[in-house]
Amino acid sequence: MVKLLLSYYSRNQAQLEHADTGTAHIIWLGDFNWHHLLWDDPDDDCLFTPNVISTTEELIEAIADAGLELALPSRTPTHQHNVMKS
Repeated sequence: MVKLLLSYYSRNQAQLEHADTGTAHIIWLGDFNWHHLLWDDPDDDCLFTPNVISTTEELIEAIADAGLELALPSRTPTHQHNVMKS
């Protein structure tokens, strides 16, 4: 999915960044429920498998290549587990 987003952005960058008034805003939406030390609790080390880190690094690189930035500050909770309440 990340490669598709980056490909689309590259092909359409001029149109996406053009705004008739004000500043253009670009947001990528998707199921990016991926774990990384940049936004998860570092103590939850069971989340950071090599495969997960590799996939997430691809997303981070794509975000940087597109000149985008993460909308939420690091370690911002986005979900509370129903049982563990963490």
